[in-house]
Amino acid sequence: MNFAVEIQSLVKTYNNFKLGPLDLKVEKGMVIGLLGSNGSGKSTLLQTIMKLRNPDNGSIQVLGMDINQHEVQVKERIGFAGGGLYEAFKQLTVDGLAELVGHWYRNWDQQYYTLLTERYHINRKEKFAHCSMGTKKKVEFVLAMAHHPELLILDEPTASVDLISQQRMREDLSQFMEDGDHTIVMATHLQEEVKQLCDYICLLDNGEIKDMFEKDEIQNRWARLWLSDLPDHFQDDIRVWQIEESPTQIVTNQLVELEKELQQQQIEINQVKRLELHEILEYILQPSSNS
Repeated sequence: MNFAVEIQSLVKTYNNFKLGPLDLKVEKGMVIGLLGSNGSGKSTLLQTIMKLRNPDNGSIQVLGMDINQHEVQVKERIGFAGGGLYEAFKQLTVDGLAELVGHWYRNWDQQYYTLLTERYHINRKEKFAHCSMGTKKKVEFVLAMAHHPELLILDEPTASVDLISQQRMREDLSQFMEDGDHTIVMATHLQEEVKQLCDYICLLDNGEIKDMFEKDEIQNRWARLWLSDLPDHFQDDIRVWQIEESPTQIVTNQLVELEKELQQQQIEINQVKRLELHEILEYILQPSSNS
């Protein structure tokens, strides 16, 4: 299998936070969404992949190369947005910043840069320091896209961005993925981004990978069922994550399997409702979860 990112035994410790040890493989042609609460390690992981933070232990292969041994060659093929990367150059105008960044990439496309700034209504003569937070996010996104990277690493790319621009970003990212040769690893809090873009979800909690799953598959498995009755032996069933009474209802992460068993035991299923993604994540992350 061809991986865009392959991480083994990664550990990064600073202040009172520890990331890892963790292993992660991202297949080429996929969009992986990193989800988790604030402080779960999403940004630290992305910055470590980009070698903006040096790991304490472990190895990182990006596009088939060791990031430590081939940093320049690897980064030339990556588009990165997030982490205040350009704050050190905030006194430059947007065009000045683009001129600086353009020297880093042989594939820099000035025409595409201009098209994107017009698409996102960015004033190219404005100093980056004077841009709003949302505009800074749009500038970061444009600079990440303008050299036609193979891999995009995005840290909450649409945070603070207006709704129209958010949708345009999702459209541009969908188009970026069309040929199957590109890959995206992105941290996000937005369910719409996950729904529209992600193939897989990597769930981080306290610096560790809690779970990783295919988005469509997990949403097919999780549901709330309203029942005529619930036999006692289901009380401790690991497939039942929540039980409520009046009326009797359960939450399960194995819908098809449990439906068959209930029907075999002549338990009437009055209603089935698929869970929203944010509801599923809450169950997986709760300390008393069955996982």
